[in-house]
Amino acid sequence: MAVTGSNVNATAQAGEPSEQGNGPAATIWYRWTAPADATVAVSTQGSETTDGDSLDTYLDVYTGASLDALTLVGSDDDGGTEGSSLLTFDATSGTTYYVQVDGYHYSEGPETGSIALSIAEVDATLRGTVTAEESGSPVADACVDVSSSTYHAETSTDEDGSYSFDLPAGTYDLHVSSCGSDTSLLDVDETGIVVGAHATVTANVQMPPAGSISGTVTGPDGMIPSDVCVEAYNDDDSVDESTDTDGTGAYTINNLPTGSYYVEFSDCGGDGLMTTYYGGTTDESGSTQVAVTAGENTSGTNIQLARGASISGTISNASGAVLDNACAEVYNDDYDRTRYVDDNGHYTVEGLAAGTYHVEFYDDCDADHPSTLWYNGSTTEAGGQTITLVAGQQMTGVDAVFGKVAVTGGPSAACTSAQAAAQRATAALGSANGKLHSDQGKLKKLGKKVKKAKGHAKSKLKKKQKKLKKTVKSDKHAVSAATTGVSSANAAVSAACR
Repeated sequence: MAVTGSNVNATAQAGEPSEQGNGPAATIWYRWTAPADATVAVSTQGSETTDGDSLDTYLDVYTGASLDALTLVGSDDDGGTEGSSLLTFDATSGTTYYVQVDGYHYSEGPETGSIALSIAEVDATLRGTVTAEESGSPVADACVDVSSSTYHAETSTDEDGSYSFDLPAGTYDLHVSSCGSDTSLLDVDETGIVVGAHATVTANVQMPPAGSISGTVTGPDGMIPSDVCVEAYNDDDSVDESTDTDGTGAYTINNLPTGSYYVEFSDCGGDGLMTTYYGGTTDESGSTQVAVTAGENTSGTNIQLARGASISGTISNASGAVLDNACAEVYNDDYDRTRYVDDNGHYTVEGLAAGTYHVEFYDDCDADHPSTLWYNGSTTEAGGQTITLVAGQQMTGVDAVFGKVAVTGGPSAACTSAQAAAQRATAALGSANGKLHSDQGKLKKLGKKVKKAKGHAKSKLKKKQKKLKKTVKSDKHAVSAATTGVSSANAAVSAACR
């Protein structure tokens, strides 16, 4: 069974249960009666937001005669791919099941869009054996990922390299990765595997040899950084692998096919080191690509990271009180990093390359519509003062004070009108900032999913991540346009309210 629906403008019914999130928000319900005893899979894969992205859902299944007498059968959040839900349970013939679908709860509200719901009997089997291409030896503990338009499952191979899935009939893609069991082997993708109802299909996989890059990272005067993230990727981003340094500064990036790779080193341990590419440049252009041959390790890819420049200061309100959730964002066309204040209202953004930066302050980074200021107290980016840093410069005293100036006297009609227009412009800026922060939050959450994902699922998430990065960039343009509107409106207030 497959049906579609929408939770756009949906609301929760009084007394409606909720097993996930912060309570029901934008739920829709489906009713299904099992025609026979069977194991079934309920999936929301294929659900989309109004923007065409994959819809992140909550899924709960109940039995019961009324809303206040429901019994939970099972729940799922991210069992499917790209935030969709997938729940498998044993259904009883003649029993009616109630399926509740809700959108993931973000701070500004639940995610909404079109819902694709499928319920299918798990009546087929896909199995096979994973071996190393060169030796023919079985690969134990390899990760095997299978997915279709409505189903997703993962397992690992046994000692003899075998794997097996019980799943609904359908057409599947198979992804096999070493998952650390044998880092000398490349991931393999098999697509279009047709599995018929009540059928058993065999799909054996041979894993070819992989190349790797290894080296050691040090900091100034030979210090060992606490943690450096190392990423290797090729020109078209079709290959992108990463790792972290160990306690000695050593690293190895595995699972690389033959090719040439950019290698980026980023300070993930808070040591204030500057992001640098192999070859010593601070951006991709001009860096030295590293050649890799399948089955071989390219060793000695060492680098010493310099200490970056920094910007620091305090954020407070007009009375000097610390704003607990305030933060500062330092950015230019190539860089964007945000840091919260500490208990004393102080922040530091480290690891900056020489260049010119904007500094934007938020009075509450956890709020949907925080108040914002740019360095020197301007309410617009255009009016803000940029900061130009030389290599290694530690810029202090970049402070912000949030507060309102009281207006006295009786304003004229023109002044009142200009003030109203300024308020609307400020509200539009708040809305634009809210969307920016919301999308940045989604991007952060998606980044965590990408880091955990493997193989085919990871590739899909990276595509979504790239699209969301473009959305965030568009959000920043919208914020810039809105700040220009605020600047113009404030100028009109100054002229009308003298």
